[in-house]
Amino acid sequence: MTKATRTRRTPEERRAQLLDLGVQMLAERPLAELSMEELAGAAGISKALVFHYFGSKAEFQVAVASAAADEFFAVTEPDPTLDLDGQLDQSMRAFVRYVSDHREGYLMLVRGVSGGDGALGGLFTHTRDRFVRRIVDKLGPVDVGAPLLHLAVRGWVAFAEEVTVGWADDPTTSEDELLALLRDSLTQIVALALGVPAGSLLT
Repeated sequence: MTKATRTRRTPEERRAQLLDLGVQMLAERPLAELSMEELAGAAGISKALVFHYFGSKAEFQVAVASAAADEFFAVTEPDPTLDLDGQLDQSMRAFVRYVSDHREGYLMLVRGVSGGDGALGGLFTHTRDRFVRRIVDKLGPVDVGAPLLHLAVRGWVAFAEEVTVGWADDPTTSEDELLALLRDSLTQIVALALGVPAGSLLT
């Protein structure tokens, strides 16, 4: 990673810069392997200054993980000007490409670190809940409070994560084939949970 030219920044700007660099690093390595020394070098500051902004490596890791989650949801946010069908296609395509381009960072968000601390564990749970909630909220005039629906969507999210990560590792099928599988499986499982025809969900 190229060393940045040292620039005077406000504390808020410097912290945001460090988080951005940390998120970029997650595209190449697991969260546990983020190097404070490398981060300081990339930002053009001392390691001591990095600790000034975050206090500890653990605190920095939680902050980076949270920033990565926000980036993921921003990148995959459906365009509200599209109909539900268009939003589904657009968001799923963004999801697939994000996972493909940020495999390590995405795995950190959805699987976490085995035996990780409470702060990270809470973030991983929140990320999954946020993903499920966004899908359910986009379904329109259906019984979104149905417990079976939430269970079904949560199960689909786990399926989509596993399939997409596997595809990113070995893309022997096309992106369009993967997207068709994700789309059809979601509509079918939601329809089963609600007891309605699958074709009625996107009309």
